[in-house]
Amino acid sequence: MDSDAGMGGMTPNEVLTSGENNTTYDAGFYQLASIGDYVWEDTDGDGVQDGTEAGIGGYRSR
Repeated sequence: MDSDAGMGGMTPNEVLTSGENNTTYDAGFYQLASIGDYVWEDTDGDGVQDGTEAGIGGYRSR
């Protein structure tokens, strides 16, 4: 659901008390993304394939 639909592009003011949350507001921000079909072991966990991290064969997207 778009939190600012029907509000003229504005998210309404809301006061939350300690312990309450409202995760329905999205502020209209999003980023397009895609999932690829190339696999490698990210040994240092940085999300980037470094020269020492070889690809792993035998995987394909479904």
